[in-house]
Amino acid sequence: MAAGQGIGAGIARHLNSVGYRLVLLSNDPGAETLAAELGCIGLKGSVTCIEDIEHTVRAAAEAFGRIDLVVNNTGHAAIGELLAVSDNDWHGGLD
Repeated sequence: MAAGQGIGAGIARHLNSVGYRLVLLSNDPGAETLAAELGCIGLKGSVTCIEDIEHTVRAAAEAFGRIDLVVNNTGHAAIGELLAVSDNDWHGGLD
């Protein structure tokens, strides 16, 4: 989840307050600060990069054994049904 500031940081704080263990993925350095503050895992990367997403999934699985919830909070999301959106759509058709 991009959680360096704004809505993403608010979502991360709320989920942490109700007991979720989090892995935050963001290019925003504020996410690393927030992860340290909340006692979470903070990773530098982008939700538009498949390798960063795979790394995030592995980190969550290794740390917690499972993934219960995914929040994709980004300012550059593709439009459409989540499972029907292509990688090219996520990159704004630039691939």
